[in-house]
Amino acid sequence: LRTLGNDAPIFRFDVDVLFNKYTKTDASSIKMAISSGIADVKACLNDPYVQDFLVSQRYSPVEVSHMKDFNAWNVAYSTRANPAMLATLGTTDASQWKADGGWGNFVPTPEVLQQATDEEAMMKFYGLQKVDGVDILQPT
Repeated sequence: LRTLGNDAPIFRFDVDVLFNKYTKTDASSIKMAISSGIADVKACLNDPYVQDFLVSQRYSPVEVSHMKDFNAWNVAYSTRANPAMLATLGTTDASQWKADGGWGNFVPTPEVLQQATDEEAMMKFYGLQKVDGVDILQPT
C-alpha cells in the first residue's frame, strides 16, 4: 500500500491473488479487501497519533478444516505465510542464497512446506483463533 498525496491509497496485489481458484468465478474477496483497506486508510489518516501504517488484508478466509494446510494460509493474506513456518532441514538449504547475497534457486517441495506448517504458529502470526460453532478462523 502506498499513497499519492495525503489520501489517495494505491493497493498492490500479487498476480496469484487476483487470479486464483477463489477469484476465478467470484471476485468479492478482492472487492472486500479494497473496501476494507480504504476504511482502514481513512481511519489511520484521521487519527492524529498514527504516523505510519501498513495494511495487510485478508483475501480468502482460513477455514478451521484447512488450518493445517499450507496452501490455505499462503493464499489467505497479502502477508505471506512463510515467516511463520517452522525452520527445518527441509525448508533451508545453502543454495537458497547466491555468493553475492542474492536469491538462489532453492525451492522446498510442497510436501516439505506442508510439514513445516504449524497451525498454532500460523494463528499467532496472523492474530487468529478458533471459535466454537464458527467454520472460519476469527481475529483474536
